[in-house]
Amino acid sequence: MAGEEPHESRDGHGRTQESATRTLSDDDFAVGAAERYFFDHYLSQVASLASPGVDELRWPAPVRPGDSLRLRTEIVETRRSRSKPGRGMVRTRAELLNQHDQIVLSLMAMNLLRLRNP
Repeated sequence: MAGEEPHESRDGHGRTQESATRTLSDDDFAVGAAERYFFDHYLSQVASLASPGVDELRWPAPVRPGDSLRLRTEIVETRRSRSKPGRGMVRTRAELLNQHDQIVLSLMAMNLLRLRNP
């Protein structure tokens, strides 16, 4: 609840688990990191036009202080726009991994891109 002090407990492995308030901020960090990597190192600054949204957003493992994160992407689908021939849609699976190669965030993104050769 708002205004509550963070509550710590131990998980089944003796590691500190924090309240949902702290977990949410860690999840926000993971989403922010994934977005930054995705926009800075994956999407074209020239061709990217818009994003209709993100699907299947998951946090299968926690992000912990001191984790090193990297982004892995896979193009799942591409298609040309029927109404605007110079544009196309790209559907991408993105996974944020920690230093142990555990997936800490996964999502499916749709992006509208300008085509090189319409």
